[in-house]
Amino acid sequence: MVASSHTLTVTTPSDREIVMTRTFDAPRGLVWEALSKPEHMREWWGPRGFTMPVCEIDLRVGGAYRFVPKGPDGAEYGFRGEYREIVPPERIGWTFEFEGMPGSISVDTMTLTEEDGKTTITSFRLRLGGAARRGAPVGDGDRRRRDLRPARRAPGEDAGEHRVADAVNHSKPYGRESDP
Repeated sequence: MVASSHTLTVTTPSDREIVMTRTFDAPRGLVWEALSKPEHMREWWGPRGFTMPVCEIDLRVGGAYRFVPKGPDGAEYGFRGEYREIVPPERIGWTFEFEGMPGSISVDTMTLTEEDGKTTITSFRLRLGGAARRGAPVGDGDRRRRDLRPARRAPGEDAGEHRVADAVNHSKPYGRESDP
């Protein structure tokens, strides 16, 4: 099984910038697949215990995305943006907006580097409007991100579409509740 470092490093170079770094014990191509395909992204993106009933990805410069994680209490939280830069498998640039705070937009650049079969994701976020002017927290939900592992597959169930997430993170039993 392949594991993540389970450590998310977060720094704030300024009151409008945040840099998040995490290393996964998986090749960059597999991590890219987990980030760029809706069938994989919906299995890991968002806080633990959430599902993602809406995961739309039009992965091209100028293309849009929309993610709607749904919490255990049934509350839904929409995020949307536009892809500004796509360099497979090394970089994705996008705008990022939480629909619950219209106008609170950031520009994110996610860079994937591989060394010795491990991939490090470095995500740089620059807040542009809304929350940036009000001093709202940046990256709050990012501390709770799940590993890139399938969420709804029962032990012994055929992997099927979950193979990418399995290959990226499978150091622990399946299911979010087992995460640290």
